[in-house]
Amino acid sequence: MRIKSIIISLLIPFLFLSCEKSDLKYESQFKDSYDVFQKFKASSNNSYFYIVTGISFFGYSWETKLTVESGKVVKREFYFTAFESVQLPKNGWTSKELDEILKKKGKEFEEQLKKDGITLLEFLRWTEDENNLGKLSAKVGYASQIRTLDEIYRLAETDWIIKRENAKVYFETKNNGMISTAGYVEGNCQDGCFNGVNIKSIQAIR
Repeated sequence: MRIKSIIISLLIPFLFLSCEKSDLKYESQFKDSYDVFQKFKASSNNSYFYIVTGISFFGYSWETKLTVESGKVVKREFYFTAFESVQLPKNGWTSKELDEILKKKGKEFEEQLKKDGITLLEFLRWTEDENNLGKLSAKVGYASQIRTLDEIYRLAETDWIIKRENAKVYFETKNNGMISTAGYVEGNCQDGCFNGVNIKSIQAIR
């Protein structure tokens, strides 16, 4: 009887843990998506690029393309797709759009660009490689942080899609089963309140 009691006492903590509810809002979907990502990572030799999108109600929208080779971010490309409601043309910014933006933003914005040592075109679109990763965003902002998809999934699991009071949590897997949206919005906030990531595309580097 004593041995039986000892065994039961040892099993109780494990039984308790197994009955605990997950902190994840979308636990099953997350696990399925993570499995898909692991297969993608193996088939691509952990070399791929993904595009993160962002938007503001103030007439701004942008994309950040991050290139990963053998599990390491080696390149970050940023570009506005709209700035002050001026849309990026299919063939790139022209003097017409640049003049329109400067007219809307005013002299103070133009002077700040000069102080920062960059042109408007360099503000609207820029690229970092391994030699200067993380150095340009201090001047132009908005770009997605330098992260691999492993880090994206880790943040989703530990922060972005955990259950929260007074917050709406989002999780979607429209990139062939991999994360397309993961994050949350607290309260009734309307602009710039999304904590997480929106991924437009994930593709292996062939």
